[in-house]
Amino acid sequence: MNETKNFNVSNVPYVPLYFDLKYANYPHQYNLIFQTQKLSESGADEPCHVYDICSWLSVPPPEFSLTISNNSLGVREGESKTVEVKVESKTILNSYIDLTIHKPKAVSADLVRYHIHPNIQ
Repeated sequence: MNETKNFNVSNVPYVPLYFDLKYANYPHQYNLIFQTQKLSESGADEPCHVYDICSWLSVPPPEFSLTISNNSLGVREGESKTVEVKVESKTILNSYIDLTIHKPKAVSADLVRYHIHPNIQ
């Protein structure tokens, strides 16, 4: 990978990075992480190191299938219903999801969260 030392390119808000996947045995799926570092001379005895690190990025993006246990989600006034939602990962990479409930204000709903373990096959 080539190191880029000069980021002062006008009107370009990015730095192109190149990596030939043949050096990684052409993976079908992989994770990336990006980090920037700046060494600041703060005038103190020790220099100040500033880091900016992004979250892991999966390539290609993970795919999931979503299955609902009941065929009908209809609920009448005064009724309550438990619905099991199964999320299955279609990738071998560790991926995280966040499930939320969007509902009218008059409806109460709780989401019981469980830790999801990837189903690696």
